[in-house]
Amino acid sequence: MVLDGEELEIPYRIYFNLGDIPKLSDRETLLTYCYFTRHFDGFVREESLKKIIKCEEYFTTPFIIQLVGEYVVQNQQVVLNNLNEPLLKNIRKFKSENEEYFKKTTARVNSYWDCFYRRDEFPKWENYPGNKIMKKINEFNSEGKSV
Repeated sequence: MVLDGEELEIPYRIYFNLGDIPKLSDRETLLTYCYFTRHFDGFVREESLKKIIKCEEYFTTPFIIQLVGEYVVQNQQVVLNNLNEPLLKNIRKFKSENEEYFKKTTARVNSYWDCFYRRDEFPKWENYPGNKIMKKINEFNSEGKSV
């Protein structure tokens, strides 16, 4: 994937614990939480997401979107609950740099709903948080407003 024209590779999962974060700058702390959205423990991923989701820094966007395309609906709900105009603007920019990545993410959202959620928790596609997120992203037009 690309971020501001530069190649970005984020790990699928990391397997060490956060522990005590040493004295870091605000930006370094934010980067650390971005990294821990890739932790093997879903609770750590969710807590890390909650630390970065309200930030308007563009570099957090790929870490947020990566979680939308995964099977943990609780993370999708966190994103959905925080999907405001600044985040949508960042996502729109990121999407324009990563069209293929977004196609894959959309396919993953569909697939995870079909495999894990359509029979029980979200039998209606319209109610699935991943679908709601992708719909809001797609409706956010070029003027930066939802249609």
